[in-house]
Amino acid sequence: MHVMLAVLGTVVTILVLLVRLADAGIDLGWLNPYLWYRRWKWQQKVGGDPVYSLDSPMDVTAFLMVAVAKCNGDMSVQQKHLILGLFEQEFHLSPREASALLNSSAFLLKDGEAVRSNLGKVLAPS
Repeated sequence: MHVMLAVLGTVVTILVLLVRLADAGIDLGWLNPYLWYRRWKWQQKVGGDPVYSLDSPMDVTAFLMVAVAKCNGDMSVQQKHLILGLFEQEFHLSPREASALLNSSAFLLKDGEAVRSNLGKVLAPS
C-alpha cells in the first residue's frame, strides 16, 4: 500500500511541476509525439507547393488545361479566349469566374515543373 501511495505522489508531483513550467512559459509541447506529428504535417501543408493540394476536380482540370496551353511557352490570345470559352461552357461559370479560374491556374503553374515531374502527385488529392 505504501508503495502505491509513493507512486501516486510521484505522478502528481510531476504533473504539478509540468503545469508550473507551462505557466512560467517553458513549452514542453515537443515532448508530445502526437502534437509534434500534427505540427510537422501542418508545416508540410503550409510550406509545400499549393499545386499538390488541389482537391477539386474542376480546379485540377483547369490547371491541366492551362498547363497544356503553356507547354510551348506563353499562351496566345486565341488560346486564352478558347480556354475561357471552355470554362464558361463546360464548367457553367460566369465570365468573371472563368477569368479568375484562368488567372489562378496560370499563377499556380509557374514554370510547370510540378506537372512534368509529378503529375500523379498533382492528381492524387482530387
